[in-house]
Amino acid sequence: MKSDPGLTRLGAALRAARKKAGWTQEKLADRAHVDRTYVGFIERGARNVTFLSLLKIRDALGISWKEFGALLDHEFGRH
Repeated sequence: MKSDPGLTRLGAALRAARKKAGWTQEKLADRAHVDRTYVGFIERGARNVTFLSLLKIRDALGISWKEFGALLDHEFGRH
């Protein structure tokens, strides 16, 4: 099944935030209390992440919604 472009961009923004933190998917998953494979699915745009999971992941990364929104804007070409 082909991924939705919006989910792909969301995953890319999440990957950018994770890499900026210098974390592996496993470390992020551990800190966010989600499964590592779930993080991988989200980053590939293969899963429609729930708001609660996104909240856990964002909190684990220690970034604000504004920072995460800026990453999303970058992925959507809205600089």
